[in-house]
Amino acid sequence: MDNFNNTLPKEVMESILKLDGWLETNGWSGFDPYDIKGTPIFLRLQNKTTNKLLLTRVLRKILFRMESMYPREMRRFFRVRKTINAKGMGLFGRGYSLLYQTTKQEHFLQKALQCIEWLTDNPSPGYSGMAWGYPFDWQSVIFIPRGTPSVVVSCVVGDAFWTAYQVIGDKDYLDVCRSICQFIIND
Repeated sequence: MDNFNNTLPKEVMESILKLDGWLETNGWSGFDPYDIKGTPIFLRLQNKTTNKLLLTRVLRKILFRMESMYPREMRRFFRVRKTINAKGMGLFGRGYSLLYQTTKQEHFLQKALQCIEWLTDNPSPGYSGMAWGYPFDWQSVIFIPRGTPSVVVSCVVGDAFWTAYQVIGDKDYLDVCRSICQFIIND
């Protein structure tokens, strides 16, 4: 990696390589700012019915504050596990594709292909097109179970496939983009 071309400033490339090294060491799994909010107690505290009680509102404020102050400890306490997030894989896939386009480094192409392959192998099943969701339960206006496709996540993933198609030229990636559009239109 020392012989990268000089299209990026040295400091930028050093930061990219640090992040890339971190990913090599730690893998794709990680925590999400909202994963803990998908645990049973946090979900109950976000429920509109139980949220009317003063004790519930106080407990919710305390737990949410503690989570922001002690994110690792709270995740350990509530047994939240690191997961691979399709949205993260989409962002990494797009980023690595653009890095390959910019630097022509084979290493970045291989990383982009790893992300794309993971995404291809892990869509949410049962929809009219390819789609992805978050790897944890979450509460919006309604309860949304983990893996339920999200337009936001699917669009980020679609951007990764679109960028990979533009950079690599594999027509299968364009087919995935079309499939994502079918999900958005029909589901």
